Amino acid sequence: MRNYYPNLTPDPTDPNNIGPVLEEFIQENQTELTNLIQKKIIQTKEVHHCIILISRLNHLRAHGFDKLNLIEIGINGWLNLNVDKYSYEFTRDTIQVLVGSETSGITLRNEIRGQFRYLDDQSVPSLQSKTRH
Repeated sequence: MRNYYPNLTPDPTDPNNIGPVLEEFIQENQTELTNLIQKKIIQTKEVHHCIILISRLNHLRAHGFDKLNLIEIGINGWLNLNVDKYSYEFTRDTIQVLVGSETSGITLRNEIRGQFRYLDDQSVPSLQSKTRH
């Protein structure tokens, strides 16, 4: 997997073909990953996790990753896979940035304490596929 991370290799592999490699990695490391997941206490069914996820997806898009695939591992009931269906309101002082679906019945709000990084494009990145494991 390290070959796909630009911060770990000077010549990273094209991430658009990571699917089979990721699947093989999960299969080869299933026991260790299962143990990690079982020991980690997580908040499940929390739609507000998408606030962080949307900013990271926009960060990836800003760095040229326009074909995104989302894999959710765990029991969140697909809430994070619907990241592209929600609207987001980010505020700092008197500045407000709206991102996402204008017709969504769910608006997630967050106060920004730093810069509005990677929120210049108010659209949600396009997701090629969504998978839950």
